Amino acid sequence: MKKVIDGKIYNTETAELLHAWSNGKYTSDFGYIKESLYRTKKGAYFIAGEGGAKTGYARACGSNSVCGGEGIDVVS
Repeated sequence: MKKVIDGKIYNTETAELLHAWSNGKYTSDFGYIKESLYRTKKGAYFIAGEGGAKTGYARACGSNSVCGGEGIDVVS
């Protein structure tokens, strides 16, 4: 996963994975969450995660529908 935030690139492919967790639910579960903490080569930290339709990663998909999604957040 890759995202540009404030002109800086955060990429899970090139950053160092420090820790990962999941709530143990199946990926098809609306409450599923998986998050990973990364450190870039320049020392910045970020969290990459994904989740089901009942999580903070949910996204609108179609009329009156919500689907799971993914995202990256910078950690200060």
